[in-house]
Amino acid sequence: MLLHKMLVRIGSVLRDLRHQRAELVQKELEQGLEKWQDDVMVTQWVATLRAEEQAIRELEARTQRLHEKNKIRQILHKHNLNKVKEMEDYKVENLRKQVQYKDLKISVLHNEREKVICESRNRAHSVAELRQQISWHKFQNPLVTILKRVNKAVGTQLFLDNDLDLAPDIPILDKKLLPILFAFFSIAVAE
Repeated sequence: MLLHKMLVRIGSVLRDLRHQRAELVQKELEQGLEKWQDDVMVTQWVATLRAEEQAIRELEARTQRLHEKNKIRQILHKHNLNKVKEMEDYKVENLRKQVQYKDLKISVLHNEREKVICESRNRAHSVAELRQQISWHKFQNPLVTILKRVNKAVGTQLFLDNDLDLAPDIPILDKKLLPILFAFFSIAVAE
């Protein structure tokens, strides 16, 4: 009996030991599980932080690229605007020079036209004077001779009133005496 009691006691102690060991294993497993869960949470948290940092870096890089692209676009746009402005300024300046050249050309042509008109008038006036002088010189000698004869015949010098201007240096005779003058002229020509 004693043996039996001892065996029972030993069985009870063994059970207690197994139970304690089972509890210890369970506790270790639970602690291991908690540690694993903590490690998983830390790993997830670190991965989340890394992902956030990566996302922030990518966003900043994308923002930087967009900023650089916008800056390049603005520079190109400004450059193109300057080119367009230069071309417009060149066109305006060219047009202004063309207008100025045409105005100068018109002015020169107008001056040449006025000069030609003036020269034509002067030539016409000179030709008219020359014709008058030629005409006057053709008939001056017989007319002067006739006038001298008329003056002798009448006994005075006869002058016309200023209504009739035959030629520049010719004496002006009275209109009443013109028929007499022409009669003497016909006689003088006949002689």
